[in-house]
Amino acid sequence: MRARLALAVVALASCRGGSAPESRPPAEPASAAVPLARAGSPDGGGGDAGTSLLEQGMPRLAAVLEDPRLALARARARDKDYSAAAQAMDAAMATARLDALHACEWAYVAGTLHAQADENADAAAAFERARGAPDDAGVPCPLAPYATLRAAEALVHAGRFDEALTHARAVVDEVASHDEAKLALADAFVGKGNRTEAIPIWRELLAASPHGLRWADSSMQLATALLDGVDGPPETRAQEALDLATRVFVEAPMVAEKIDVLGLRSRAGTALRLPSNPPPLTPEERARQARAWLDANQPKRAVETAEALLKALPSRDTKHHGAGCQAAIVHAQATPRGKSDALADAWTTAIARCEGEDELVTALYYGAKASTSAHRRDEALARFARVEKLFPHHRLADDARLHAAQIVTDGGDEARALAMLASVPADYPDGDMKGEALFRVALAKLGHRDLDGARGALDAILALPHDEHVSSGTDRAAYFRARVSQLAGDAADAKARYTAMVSDHPLGYYMLLAYGRLRALDDAAARATVDGAVAREDSGPFLTGQHPELQSPAFERFVRLLEVGDVDDARREANAGGLVADGVDPEILWTVAWCYDHAGAPDAGHAYARARLSDWRTHWPAGRWRLAWEVAFPRPWQDTVTAESASAGIPEPLTWAIMREESAFNPEAKSAANAIGLMQLLVGTARLVAQHIATPPPAPLDEAALHKPEVSIAIGAHFLGSLRASFPEDKALAIAAYNGGAGAVRRWLTERGADEFDLFVERIPYDETRNYLKRVLASEAAYAYLYAPSVLDEVLALPRRASGQEMVASP
Repeated sequence: MRARLALAVVALASCRGGSAPESRPPAEPASAAVPLARAGSPDGGGGDAGTSLLEQGMPRLAAVLEDPRLALARARARDKDYSAAAQAMDAAMATARLDALHACEWAYVAGTLHAQADENADAAAAFERARGAPDDAGVPCPLAPYATLRAAEALVHAGRFDEALTHARAVVDEVASHDEAKLALADAFVGKGNRTEAIPIWRELLAASPHGLRWADSSMQLATALLDGVDGPPETRAQEALDLATRVFVEAPMVAEKIDVLGLRSRAGTALRLPSNPPPLTPEERARQARAWLDANQPKRAVETAEALLKALPSRDTKHHGAGCQAAIVHAQATPRGKSDALADAWTTAIARCEGEDELVTALYYGAKASTSAHRRDEALARFARVEKLFPHHRLADDARLHAAQIVTDGGDEARALAMLASVPADYPDGDMKGEALFRVALAKLGHRDLDGARGALDAILALPHDEHVSSGTDRAAYFRARVSQLAGDAADAKARYTAMVSDHPLGYYMLLAYGRLRALDDAAARATVDGAVAREDSGPFLTGQHPELQSPAFERFVRLLEVGDVDDARREANAGGLVADGVDPEILWTVAWCYDHAGAPDAGHAYARARLSDWRTHWPAGRWRLAWEVAFPRPWQDTVTAESASAGIPEPLTWAIMREESAFNPEAKSAANAIGLMQLLVGTARLVAQHIATPPPAPLDEAALHKPEVSIAIGAHFLGSLRASFPEDKALAIAAYNGGAGAVRRWLTERGADEFDLFVERIPYDETRNYLKRVLASEAAYAYLYAPSVLDEVLALPRRASGQEMVASP
């Protein structure tokens, strides 16, 4: 817990904070040369005055460690010298003149820093000050319940158990972290040697949330107490103890390796007089353990556990057939993707083991994809065909048809492939791949200049019911429908369609393409379209009404917890207080997201705009909607991004966009391919790039270093700079190279460099790279529009052809 709090404080110290003036630079003025006017104005005009109006009604939120008076504490916290940070905090508090709220918050942060430094007595004293700091009207600090809880935890660590009990009992149930208070209460009882009182607490918590906070620790403590006779004769509680220890052994194997779970299971087995001790796991438990290893990102251990079970379990064992199926799937999922034949073989085993099980569809589908990668195309087609035959109503059935059609296309039988794709809407009317299948038909027809065929497929996509628009890709279909009209010589229809896209789908990838085409046809009309769309956005504050939820005690605690860096507890308060419940007014969600961003937690804030909120996508980032766009595209680590982008010679918006799409602003991110940190870099790649940086990051350049934002941003920016230099004719392709590799991009250029850029992108064979390129280009445009209009022209200058030829008016 204490490590979690301290990490949150460091995150706050590293990110831009709330309303402190130095943390939010004014918007840059729009340049007359920028085609999208008003790009720099936060509210359709006026700079800071517009920002003030826009944020009217939003909470006044400022991270404690962003206060200039706490610069030394902030620096020490960033260096993880928590003792020095706490001392600096104490010294600042001794001389600062603070109102009641700020005195409470400063004391809370001091307590957090002392706790992280294992200075528990000092931590308890600081939390006590935060707890007892009412305002002039005698109203307690909103953080008082949490200060009471943290004081209880510090007192436990300090060995002052009676005081800890008093504090833990004083935590009110209305706070979202009341389970932590119960754990503190149990810890205090254990410290006093009174495990009898702790047992019902552990049982209650485990019953309410089997995988809740510290569930493995509580399970082990409870099992130990039962076998020690604390709750009656051990033999009467041994089965409960065995079940608890076994669950930890199976579901938390990494924890089990650090403590003597096997010894505890042996004690339980002895008390139960079992013939085998410790009792062996059942095949089902061993399969779950293999899954737990995989979920813990330990694929080698997952493979070892699954292989051992499969060797011990006859393939015709009907009693444990499901366990064999589960183990085989885990084995296949844990097999490295680079070993294509081994992966396809692993799925062969899974398919055989899963015959008759519901999971067979998973084994067949992913086995078919593995067979495709291994160039075992007949095998892949057979597996996809079985998915369609055996599971015609499963969500993967129409996906199987699409993949099979691609294999047929690659085999040279395009006519058969197109027939397969065209039949998807009729064969799978409830599936979600109708739009994708029809677009592939349109793309093929367009490649052959069969404009009537392309037009028909695209019109069919646009006619799909509205609730299918996301999965069917109507932006894509609308853009290429305009391209068909342009190619057919109907310039008026093409212009009207491009205009509609520019007006109604701001700063999406296909809008950028449409804007480029429209400028080539009629530059003045393109600019006027943007100006008109921007002018239509309502001005004024983002919040259009009063929301009781934003006046609730839960929201107040949420805001104050963010200010002191306790992001996890703030998230719990938001959930418990109904602030992010299903059906809540979107303005409340936007406010919650805005708070996360301004408290230095952009990974939590911008996620709402990606997953739950879509209303902003049809509004230009002007007027009241600028606030939503700023939440969707935040700028953490701003000083570092500015400096490293300039050093690498790349636009800042590109660095932000890569960071947003690679890691979603999570410095701890690590992919299945071992890409690490904000910019998702492999250690080997990072070391190669660092050799060419004038001031390379300090050694050792290892995984831990790449989790540091300043290191990841520096190396990622310079890597992008080198890739852009490799593709001088079309810098956008550096984005594809960042994801798919420069060698792959050069190969595609050799094969299809004369293709129109839009078609070149659609034909990138790597699904991940193709979609990644589109997302990054859209994000880069949004960042440029919002914050860096001086580079907007470059961002919008997508070429006509992949080889870099400039877009012109002719089709």
